[in-house]
Amino acid sequence: MVPFKDKLFRMSMGTKLSITFLLVILCVSFPMSYLSSRYSESLLKKQIEESILENVRAEETNIRTALLNRDYWRVYKHAEALSSLKGIKHVAILDENRFVVAHSLPQEYPVGTFYPISVGEQVVYVESFGRRLGYVVFKIDTGFLESSLLPLKFFMVGFTALFSTIGVSLGIYISMRISGRLKRILRMAEDAERGKLYKVSFVEKDELQEFSDHLYDSFESINRLLENARFEGEFFSSLLNALEEMVFVLDREGRILFVNSSVSKYGYGYKDLLGRKLLCLLCDAGLRKEVRRAIREGEALTLEGKFRGKGGQREVLLSLKPKEDFLLASLKDVTDLREMERRFKLMETLSLMGEMSVGLAHELKNALLPVRLLADLEEWDKEDVSLIKQAIGRVDRVVVNMLNFAKQDREAKSYFSLRELMEGLKNLFEHIVREKKINFVYDCEDLEVYMERGALELILVNLVKNAMDAVGVGGKVELRVEKNSGKLVFSVIDDGPGIPGDIREKIFEPFFTTKKGGTGLGLSIAMRYAYMLGGQISLKPSESNGTVMSLEVPFNAKGVSG
Repeated sequence: MVPFKDKLFRMSMGTKLSITFLLVILCVSFPMSYLSSRYSESLLKKQIEESILENVRAEETNIRTALLNRDYWRVYKHAEALSSLKGIKHVAILDENRFVVAHSLPQEYPVGTFYPISVGEQVVYVESFGRRLGYVVFKIDTGFLESSLLPLKFFMVGFTALFSTIGVSLGIYISMRISGRLKRILRMAEDAERGKLYKVSFVEKDELQEFSDHLYDSFESINRLLENARFEGEFFSSLLNALEEMVFVLDREGRILFVNSSVSKYGYGYKDLLGRKLLCLLCDAGLRKEVRRAIREGEALTLEGKFRGKGGQREVLLSLKPKEDFLLASLKDVTDLREMERRFKLMETLSLMGEMSVGLAHELKNALLPVRLLADLEEWDKEDVSLIKQAIGRVDRVVVNMLNFAKQDREAKSYFSLRELMEGLKNLFEHIVREKKINFVYDCEDLEVYMERGALELILVNLVKNAMDAVGVGGKVELRVEKNSGKLVFSVIDDGPGIPGDIREKIFEPFFTTKKGGTGLGLSIAMRYAYMLGGQISLKPSESNGTVMSLEVPFNAKGVSG
């Protein structure tokens, strides 16, 4: 069964206009008829009230005399005369205690009975020298009012019916005029679809004529746009086919709608790939999973992976961009580029290892110099043994730092408390703080962060150790931690002598040091781990002529209570 709402929407324009006009007329005429009837009734009722009040005033002396003399017959005559007036249903004349003296309906209300004044009855007081002698009570006849207003009601009904007929006829006429002109416009649109475009003109130059002209202009513009689109399609198709990278146009489910001719270099033809899913051409399961998720959620994606060509697998850079109704994907072959990058990285690593080997040999030579000088002695005293131990310790530090610098493995990320990490640093440097009487303070919000704790701790240990080595006895080292747009900024501030400007750029180079007995690898290791965390280390002079070393790393955090 079709719902009433759907039936209403499916009505013709003439029916809708007729119903609309009819409803407007009824909504106007009914309130007007009701108000006119009520107003006429009020006027007639007021006229009747004024008529009986005039008669009461005219006969007030006689009524008063009859009440004083208890002349019941004369009082009854007055009541009967008043009840004979038009629109009066009944009249009662009461004494001062509201007992009936006379009533126009004596059978219902005998003389001497108590008369309860009901709702709708009007009361006129009869007084003499300020003393109330009685009441004249009357009630208006509603039947008389209705019969008197009946012609007016018939007139209003006829008036409403006449204008309703006129409204319905007018709605039908207007709808026929509009629907006829719309049909001509519709025929023009249908012919335009067949390639026959012409203009429709009407006698009335109203909105429908403007709509017809606008539709004609729109069809002309569409024809021009189609011509331009055909030209642009041919142009961009040639342009895409000239690109070296593969370009795919996909539907919302990842099926290939278009691909340029670059796929022919990998053994595929246009017809081979049309309608297939792009995922079939990707070798890596992880890459397919990410691409499937990006297609499902409509997200942009850029990833590296392997492409399955007929001549073998190739390394490609996949870029996926969602549009309104389709997806645009490009695959750039980076196999040769990655091979060149690997060779360049290998050469860079070999070069760095050569430089580090020279530095390592120099450091080990200096560290073993006391051992070589004492080798010729037949006996060693305690001071010689202590010197040998210091030399061996320095060799150990050089080797350990060298291994840390060359270390490639990354630890797993975990959640940990920053405040707990700060307390661990404070305990670690407690002996240096006591020995040099350093004022070591830290300012850290209680956060739980998610990153490689060991790498962060190693960086901060190197930065704080460097600052404590720089300050003198009674110096101050401050560690501040701040949040800034999704990043953590660790600032290590000391009041030492500062770093001269000519060596600031060299302090992160391996084996560069100004400390006696230093290896020159501490800050290099810190910088390497900062890069591993996706951050960086910078330095600048502090306000107290010391140095500010800042570590900035991205982080995920959540609040920690306590």
